[in-house]
Amino acid sequence: MRKSVFICLLVLLPGLVVAGKYRQAAYITNLYFADRIVSDNHSVQPEQVITRLKAGDPQVAVYLVINLLLDRGEHRLEVDIMDSEGTLFDKLKFDKVLANQDDWRYAATGRFGGELPEGGMFFRIYDSHEGGAKEVLGTARLMTAR
Repeated sequence: MRKSVFICLLVLLPGLVVAGKYRQAAYITNLYFADRIVSDNHSVQPEQVITRLKAGDPQVAVYLVINLLLDRGEHRLEVDIMDSEGTLFDKLKFDKVLANQDDWRYAATGRFGGELPEGGMFFRIYDSHEGGAKEVLGTARLMTAR
């Protein structure tokens, strides 16, 4: 019995070591775009979720809402907004976030707009935990068309 448990652990150990490399200090649980949001002390709710924006319209303005689970400590969140070719179009920087405990829920909201490029936009979300290196949390895409 002991020998079979030991063998099972030896088989599983390499997978557990690799899985440990992917541990992050923050995780995106939801991400959406909205023209207006309603916020209180506990949550952020969209009035209407947007799946496509008009390109080239200087009047366009939209919120990016990112729901996150954070580890305890200080987080610095930012988002690079790129056109369909990967060229930086805009950047969102957020105030520092102090998470009081692990698995702390937080909604980051940022507004962007203007004459958006045609062909879609990419959003790369970063976090820096406790002054460490920036880590990519994820990438999202939003369609834009004339």
